[in-house]
Amino acid sequence: MEQFDQNSLCHLLTLAETNSNCNEHKDFWEWNNETAELVNKLEKMGQIEIEPSINQYDLQYWGADVPIQIDKYPYYGCEVFKCKTCGTVFFYYLELGGHAPQKRYRVIRKELIAIENV
Repeated sequence: MEQFDQNSLCHLLTLAETNSNCNEHKDFWEWNNETAELVNKLEKMGQIEIEPSINQYDLQYWGADVPIQIDKYPYYGCEVFKCKTCGTVFFYYLELGGHAPQKRYRVIRKELIAIENV
């Protein structure tokens, strides 16, 4: 499994695909709980290993069009997966806060990435 530091993460993000014609992933344009159907189509690429910012929790991260700030929660420790069918790349993290564990995925959409935070 590859560890993505700031340099390799920048490279990955420039290559990341978002196949907007693949309607199967529309629910994951924002954080959403995993489904058996999705998990069966994914292969793990690696894990992001970068330092969080001082204000790591100062971010609204819900919503399809919310900016992606890699140095903030939950992104800086996410695993990265790729759809074997269409090539779309996803963030994944395990949410443990105040409820049963939830495995959450979000499509990596380059146009939403705050590149100054990478």
